[in-house]
Amino acid sequence: MSLASWFARPAFDASAGTYLDLDDALQSSVPGLYVAGDLTGFPLLKTAINQATRAVDRLAAEPRAPDGTLDLVVVGAGAAGLSAALRARELGLRFVVLEQGRIASTIVNFPAGKPIFAEPEGVPTEGALFLAETTREELLARWDEQLAAADLPIQTGTMVTGVRAESHERLVVETGQERFVARRVLLAIGKRGNPRRLGAIGEDLPHVRTELLDPKKHVDRTIVVAGAGDSAVEAALALGEKNRVTLLVRGDALTRPKRRNREKILAAESAGKLVIRYGASIREISEREVRLQDGASLPAEQVFAMLGADPPLAFLQKIGVRTRGAWTAARGMWFALNALFFLALYGVYKFGPATPLVGALTPYLARVPGGWYGALYSLAVLAFGL
Repeated sequence: MSLASWFARPAFDASAGTYLDLDDALQSSVPGLYVAGDLTGFPLLKTAINQATRAVDRLAAEPRAPDGTLDLVVVGAGAAGLSAALRARELGLRFVVLEQGRIASTIVNFPAGKPIFAEPEGVPTEGALFLAETTREELLARWDEQLAAADLPIQTGTMVTGVRAESHERLVVETGQERFVARRVLLAIGKRGNPRRLGAIGEDLPHVRTELLDPKKHVDRTIVVAGAGDSAVEAALALGEKNRVTLLVRGDALTRPKRRNREKILAAESAGKLVIRYGASIREISEREVRLQDGASLPAEQVFAMLGADPPLAFLQKIGVRTRGAWTAARGMWFALNALFFLALYGVYKFGPATPLVGALTPYLARVPGGWYGALYSLAVLAFGL
């Protein structure tokens, strides 16, 4: 992205929160391969739905694929993938959706009765996929109705093993059984398959879990929940109704959860339904307790590590999707040239124009007055900051 386009970015940039190297249209470093949903860094259902809808709209404006080639392959059947499929059906595109597990597995694995928020507030939902302030069960029921009516070409139990570009207009998606050729691919796989780890001794014990499927199965137990996001807060709230719950937050405040979740957890703490412990992280887990980094111990019959998930980096690297900040030959050369420039600049300032390195690399620097060193240095720092 150029400096001019950086300053012209909208207030809400769809690619701003991602660790992937995406352009403003969410196209990856692989031409024709787009990304939508959780991988873009915005883990919100409405954002995923809207991103996928816009991606298909852009595709529909392009020339259609030749016979024998699909217009689109959607990888993943979560909110983004289903939204893309419904839009593609509406626009008459030739497409297929490939899902390695089950449809909407992220929502299916939410705790029973989990509230669904249609956030960000004030942003309309684009496309046909249903989304409203409701519960997990109602959302899944409405999605089932929509999918049955649309008769979408979704292949479950199909793991994508590779994506490669044969040309700018032809991508090949490979699975263990077959291959699909398409003009464009939309990657909507999410991150839930790689839950983050505590890095604590004993975190592989059977009573340590990374998901809460049904809070009703946990009654009158002493439970520790580790995490500071929406999943951790919602788990602590659900478990706090009939258990003794402590929520461990590594930072000194809850800033990541949605506003309503934050208000609910603070109200529950005030009402004595649970305990929030800030600046706390787990060092060791045993069968009946957890030991914190500060040496304190807490009783724990059950531990829920709700720390979010890491991106499927191995798969992304395999198919050629670059992450932001990844080292490339061009970036390495740029780094080396800048290192030489600053070394030469410092040589002029420190030793004068007679320095051999200065004379060899940048003779024009010898004519720069010494008083301008600070200005040049500050300008360089500003440029790198931008």
